[in-house]
Amino acid sequence: MRFRARHGNRQLRNADTGRRPRQRQRRRLDLSDTSVATEADGGGIFNHPQGSLKLQRARITDNHTVVTATNAQFAQGGGIYTDGRLTVELGVVSGNSAEVSTSIPSSFPFDVQTEANAGGVRISEFPGASATITGARISGNRVDSFNSGGDVQATNGGIDDDGSLSLIGSSVDHNTVNAAAPPLSGFLAGAIDGG
Repeated sequence: MRFRARHGNRQLRNADTGRRPRQRQRRRLDLSDTSVATEADGGGIFNHPQGSLKLQRARITDNHTVVTATNAQFAQGGGIYTDGRLTVELGVVSGNSAEVSTSIPSSFPFDVQTEANAGGVRISEFPGASATITGARISGNRVDSFNSGGDVQATNGGIDDDGSLSLIGSSVDHNTVNAAAPPLSGFLAGAIDGG
């Protein structure tokens, strides 16, 4: 469906049918037991493999992927996660985060079972996943990972590219990564690629 709006007119109309879209009622969803979620992807936007998403002058800010159950494993793409084609022009991806807090067995380097990755933008390894980012600012995003039951990893505060990335006239800065394990536990905590 395509929608259009006229200057000064706040009513959207479907360009295909000319009718106003249905009004949607806002509802609140409360979850009392979220222990089943072991992975969270795309806190602000998740672009599916068949998707082709173009963002112009967009602000993707203050979004979070968070998993905190005792069996939590992965949080990725706090701002944007793409399995498809992504284009960002003159935009801002800032203040987003990917966070894991868990208690599961995990050991480097062959059996890493918990990781927070890509506070800003995650371009997956899915075939055809790609991003072209032009004139954008990827800044102030965060990755935090804690595991009380084993080794833990936090990676790529700004952008994680496992597909294809063209970064043109853009800045990637002031992004952070933090990893922690209990003191004296003997577990390893790795934090790399803040950006």
